[in-house]
Amino acid sequence: MKRLTARLIKAFFAFCLCLACVTLLSSTGHSRDLSHSLAGKGQSSGGQTNSRSQRPADFFVGPAGKDTNDGSQTHPWATITYAGKVASPGSVIHVLAGTYNERVVTTANGTPDARIKYVSERKWRAVIAPAAHGSVVWLNSGDYTDIDDFEIAGTDCNGIDLVGSHQRAIGNNVHNAADGCSNSSGGSAIADGNYKSEDNNIIANYVHDVGVGDPLCAQTGHRTIQGIYQSNRGGSIVNNLVVHNCVFGIHLWHAATHATIINNTVVYNLGGGILVGTGDAPCNEGGCPGGDDYTVVRNNIASFNGNPILKGWGITESSGDVGIHNQYSNNLTYQNASGDFAVEHHLICEDCIQGKDPGFVDPFSGDFHLKADSPARARGSDRDAPRADIDNNSITGSLIDIGAYQGGRNQ
Repeated sequence: MKRLTARLIKAFFAFCLCLACVTLLSSTGHSRDLSHSLAGKGQSSGGQTNSRSQRPADFFVGPAGKDTNDGSQTHPWATITYAGKVASPGSVIHVLAGTYNERVVTTANGTPDARIKYVSERKWRAVIAPAAHGSVVWLNSGDYTDIDDFEIAGTDCNGIDLVGSHQRAIGNNVHNAADGCSNSSGGSAIADGNYKSEDNNIIANYVHDVGVGDPLCAQTGHRTIQGIYQSNRGGSIVNNLVVHNCVFGIHLWHAATHATIINNTVVYNLGGGILVGTGDAPCNEGGCPGGDDYTVVRNNIASFNGNPILKGWGITESSGDVGIHNQYSNNLTYQNASGDFAVEHHLICEDCIQGKDPGFVDPFSGDFHLKADSPARARGSDRDAPRADIDNNSITGSLIDIGAYQGGRNQ
């Protein structure tokens, strides 16, 4: 009897140990949760793999897939659009490397505790490039969703259009050509296109060369193709590298207000660096009381923007469309066509640096890291600072660099 009792006790503990192991394994897997950080990965980390072991919430899209498949890693779907219809809160849509000629429309909603994530398995290796010219490469209307690490190409007027709320575009390489879009409709790389939505974050993207091939780009009367375009309340534009776009690098308009624009590098844009303002619909129908107010512009580099025709400021506000509570501090502006800083209500740019070259390592080859003697080093503010930079280098302490990069290359 004693032997039988000992065997039963031994078997019971073995069963408990096995159950604990199963529980531990079921709780692990791919969950690239970026909610704790406002940083993605910068342009120096192309090709990084985001794959993890598959969980029930993981689905896959591949160039050789079929939408009649089950969406597993071995039987992926063919289109992101299909994945965006059937996804549910907590789903992670892994998009395998390759070129996708679809015009993506994603509609599924996540929740605050279970976001839906669309992730390029290898950074910038899932390329979205519609075969024909159209309005938007990727239209995302699902709330609580992320678009992470894609390359957005093609000729469409808009690259990523976030028309839901609580959405994030993180770590993407966006350079849609915006051919023929220099009209009233305009275009952009990344936009918040729904005036009634709110709280969308545009983080650590490389936005470049949007609209510059259009013959009307940056000519008189044509100011409608921007790099990043925000048109609703709240949200953050953080750690983006915004280079050589048709008009402004970052443009706030329509119902924009209460925005946070921090630690961006905005350079060589043909119409200006950063514009804060409101106007047009819904404001011309009384929908924007107080204008763009309580917006924070801090720790940004805005240099070498503008052209001889449109001119262009480094950081500016639209006349009459802004409130009195906007904050400007710790920005570096240099050699912008109209000047460095011009805002309303006699506001000043606190602790800002004007008239000094930002000291990039090699801007003509696309290296916008800071030299050791850059005046932007350790001159930023830690107020509202992100936890990591565009290269995913951690930001700790109070010595914050201005711009999207902290320190030298890949520190």
